[in-house]
Amino acid sequence: MSRPSEEVIGELAGRIRKHDYHMTPVLRELFGSQLFFGSDARGSLVKGPLDYVLGSFRALGGNANLNTAMGLLAELGQDVFMPPTVKGWDGGR
Repeated sequence: MSRPSEEVIGELAGRIRKHDYHMTPVLRELFGSQLFFGSDARGSLVKGPLDYVLGSFRALGGNANLNTAMGLLAELGQDVFMPPTVKGWDGGR
């Protein structure tokens, strides 16, 4: 997937401000939009909770506090030390 255009980024930023930074309605709109399901996005990697949480720490220049990270991951359904099976977690679409 190529980088979104400045116009798309601006529109998304406007939606975030419109919803007063509450991400649930913004994500609901995004995940239901053509932008998310369009041909540019098809086949793109969707990060799992572990990638998302630890990647956020790295992107923000912080060090991961493992106690905090483990709690966040468990809330997101990926309790690192309690996988559903010995195989781990099944991937999504």
